[in-house]
Amino acid sequence: MPRPLPTVRTAALLLLAAGCRAAPPVPVATGFVERAVAVDGVTYRYLLFVPRVPAPKAGRPVVLFLHGMGERGSDNERPAHYSLGAWLRAHGDSFPAAVVFPQVPADSYWTGQPARAAMRALDATMRELG
Repeated sequence: MPRPLPTVRTAALLLLAAGCRAAPPVPVATGFVERAVAVDGVTYRYLLFVPRVPAPKAGRPVVLFLHGMGERGSDNERPAHYSLGAWLRAHGDSFPAAVVFPQVPADSYWTGQPARAAMRALDATMRELG
C-alpha cells in the first residue's frame, strides 16, 4: 500500500524546522557590570569585568580575584578600585580575560559562605560567557 502524502500541517512543520537555527548568544555588556548570586538564602553581589576584546572561539579566560582585608564590605565597589581593578580601569581595553570581583562582608574572611559565593560567582560567569 502506498504511503499517504504528508498533510499541509506536517509539511509546514518540516519547513519551519528546516529553517530553524540556534539563537545567537545574547551580547554581554562590557566593562564592569553588577551581578549577584545566592548562597543559603543570602545574596552576594559581585562585579564582573567583561573585556571589550572579542572572545576567542575556544572561550574566554576567566580570573577570580579575591581581594585583601582592606576591600571587605558590602559596597560592591572597593575590590574593583584597587590592585587589579584599578589596573583594569586604566588599561582594560586590551585585557583578554573576564574577571570576577566578589566582595567578602566586613566581618568575614574567604571561608565558608563567602568562599562558596565566590565559587558560585565564578561558575555563573563561566556559564554566562560560555
